[in-house]
Amino acid sequence: MNSRVLTLEAEAASAASLARTGLTLLRNMGSQGDADPVLVCLSTAAEKMLKLTIGLTALETNREWPSKAEMQAFSHNILKLNAQAMAGIATRIDDAVHPPVVWQAVKDSLEIEWTEPLLKALANYGGGGRFYNLDSLAGAQQPHPSPPLLWWEMEIEILKRRPEVLESADLKPSMVEARRPLNAHTARGFSSWWEFYFLAWRHGVIGGDARALSTSIKLDAV
Repeated sequence: MNSRVLTLEAEAASAASLARTGLTLLRNMGSQGDADPVLVCLSTAAEKMLKLTIGLTALETNREWPSKAEMQAFSHNILKLNAQAMAGIATRIDDAVHPPVVWQAVKDSLEIEWTEPLLKALANYGGGGRFYNLDSLAGAQQPHPSPPLLWWEMEIEILKRRPEVLESADLKPSMVEARRPLNAHTARGFSSWWEFYFLAWRHGVIGGDARALSTSIKLDAV
């Protein structure tokens, strides 16, 4: 096994481990004050997985991994990375081992309309929210809200789409229990989005390397 494959496998495993940890923390969130570690894990996991997807697509089409400068141009913007990765996959889905499976994953992911505000929150966190407090201490102007406020704004968007998820909140004995339906819906959005990429890798949409590595990003253990 060559060094490139070992490096790809290590990075894929790192992305999946961060995603699992982030989802576990998300499901047990008691308040927006717990958002920072969730955002750290999920935004980093998403960035790693998306950059791997973009790189593997480039390897399959151009036989060359994108340069460091090309990858850095995306910065930590999950929305831009997602658009680029999706575009690379969209033109190749019919090359999948089982195209209907991948198309169904696209449909399932798009039907969870609260995935969009979650990805936006991850993008904003990566773009400035990570060091909100340190930047504030330095007197820097903040491009995005603090992590708790960023999470709260995302939840408001989710509840506009699915207000029923907190209908029984007042009947719960604790804040963690009251938030559990909302936490679960948010986690489902991320997991469904991730599953689309896993299936694209697994079904050979972006080539043999991604297919061989696909088990490394699977989130079955979540």
